[in-house]
Amino acid sequence: MLRPRLPTLRRLRSAVTDTSTTKPFYITTPIFYPNAVPHIGHLYSLVIADILARFTRISEPNRRVHFLTGTDEHGLKIQKAAKDRGIEPSLLCDALSEQFRVCRSTLLFLNSLTQNVLQRLGAGANISNTVFLRTTEARHREAVEHVWRDLTAQDLIYKGTYSGWYSISDECFYTDSQVTHPPSSPTPISIETSSAVEWSSESNYKFRLSCFREPLLDYYTANPNSIYPYPHRERLIQTLKDEPLEDLFVSRPRERQFIRMS
Repeated sequence: MLRPRLPTLRRLRSAVTDTSTTKPFYITTPIFYPNAVPHIGHLYSLVIADILARFTRISEPNRRVHFLTGTDEHGLKIQKAAKDRGIEPSLLCDALSEQFRVCRSTLLFLNSLTQNVLQRLGAGANISNTVFLRTTEARHREAVEHVWRDLTAQDLIYKGTYSGWYSISDECFYTDSQVTHPPSSPTPISIETSSAVEWSSESNYKFRLSCFREPLLDYYTANPNSIYPYPHRERLIQTLKDEPLEDLFVSRPRERQFIRMS
């Protein structure tokens, strides 16, 4: 009987085992927006992360594995979904976050056509995350406040204003080059996601990411296993060489803040 070939898995193992076993292995899924019930895409993300976590536990049994998943319960997307249902955002998040949590054993409440199939998929997945985090939890607030104070003390946080094309569904700004105006759409859309965008200006806090361009370039260049798959590392290094690294917005307008920063 022929043994299956696993070239990708072997390459991945060579990438992770170079790290000292005294440092835990950290992996996270996206923290999902609970503005609707879980679907097969969420399960896909959970399973991929679970494979990496389990592989590390097997290949490096003396190394601790921290595997996080959870729900991001802030932003316009959550507010809009709650308003459409006529309930408070906190009630919506309480109900839907629990459905993401039970993806560890089953995937519930999808439409009748696919519900049974996806329930079996979720039950078979048995996701092994060590932490399920909701961003409305006290421990998340405390961690954010600690990091914010530390960065502020180093003068890495400052207040600035940004104008650009904003997508509510994507929760991010796009530049002119990332937006198109198709004749068939009443509004401009993102080239990457096809989500509608609108022009917006906001005054928020920014992180001085530009200060780290050279240190990041030096680190990625000196450490071939710092990013996997390797083509992503090569592309990032080239981007850092060719383009300035812009500062990063790290807050929302005060009326949309859950954790007050001023």
